[in-house]
Amino acid sequence: MSTMAAYLAFYFSNAILALTRRSNYLAVFLFVALNLWFVGFRYEVGFDWEIYKSQFEYFSQVRVSDFFSEFSFFQEKFTHESGFLLLAYIASQIFSTYEMFHLAIFALFFSSVLILARSMGSRNIIASFLIIHLFLLFTLEFSTLRQIAAISVFNIGLSRLLRGGGYLAYGYMIAAPFFHVSAIMYLLFLLAANGSSLRVWAYLLPLLALAIVIAIAGFSQLPLVGSLGSVGAKLIWYFELREVNQNIFEQIFFLTFYPLIAIWAFFNFRKKSLPTGSNALVAKMVFVMAISALVFFGVNVIRNRILYELVILVSLAAFSDQARLNVYLRPILLSWGAVFLAAALVKPSSFVFVPYQNYVVHEVLNLESDGAERQARLRHIIATR
Repeated sequence: MSTMAAYLAFYFSNAILALTRRSNYLAVFLFVALNLWFVGFRYEVGFDWEIYKSQFEYFSQVRVSDFFSEFSFFQEKFTHESGFLLLAYIASQIFSTYEMFHLAIFALFFSSVLILARSMGSRNIIASFLIIHLFLLFTLEFSTLRQIAAISVFNIGLSRLLRGGGYLAYGYMIAAPFFHVSAIMYLLFLLAANGSSLRVWAYLLPLLALAIVIAIAGFSQLPLVGSLGSVGAKLIWYFELREVNQNIFEQIFFLTFYPLIAIWAFFNFRKKSLPTGSNALVAKMVFVMAISALVFFGVNVIRNRILYELVILVSLAAFSDQARLNVYLRPILLSWGAVFLAAALVKPSSFVFVPYQNYVVHEVLNLESDGAERQARLRHIIATR
């Protein structure tokens, strides 16, 4: 239990701060400082840090002229999206350590959620972030930098759209897939939701038909898949070749969670709030995402990518006066989030998170990290499955 003390203290502190008055500026300062310290300065814990740290150190030795002249080589070497490669290279020339780059990415994510919260009228951002951390601390915030960067850019665009941002808002959202291609899904969900309720069903019915065809014939048999090259090959791997250990309790969890969220979103369809109709748009988008996650329930990578953005939206909406049924939504999110976190902490791979390590503490006290050892242990588990 002592190895989990840092996480227990982090969640407990956020919960206490969430109970303070909104006008308590000291609580706000402590909330920001706590999150930047604990999440922003996490040190060699999580799944993907080794990949990004190695890339950062590699780029720090590359000259600017060589980076741009050999850009296609770097794309092939790292198989990362072009926007993120450019961002990672710029960061390697600005920051002295990878950990400062990670701090900057988390600060971007943190700020994007704050901006989106203001656009959605969320009245308790600390409580919203407590729920976000329950679901996403390990799955997103302590994991892939590309995904968190893409979500950050998308959410900035979404916040501008909710405030009548127009073309610039869509510019942000179109840029998001250049940091992680999965952000294309979020843009499609938004386009399906941004209009009448009929458009929502016009999106979902063909999606269901597509899922049935894939289940019967297989993804690789769809027209044009073969012409997508490496993208098509990756999709075939996700849909047909990738082996995922299915946990019955995890399946039950999500088969309960997504329908409950869809029901909440459905009853918020007709609720008009601000002149921009922001609450109705977010509710329809959440509905589309929840149903899409159920349609492609067997494809974990799609279901999980949907979860990242869905949790952010419903956590902010849960503390907005513009949404209905929040008296039911809040306990659902808190209880399901606590179960989700507890399950993550007892998984065989939880050692990549526990015990927690902080970069500043390790530097000041000159402590040795066991991050490389954890990663080696993780690779062994993956190789022997």
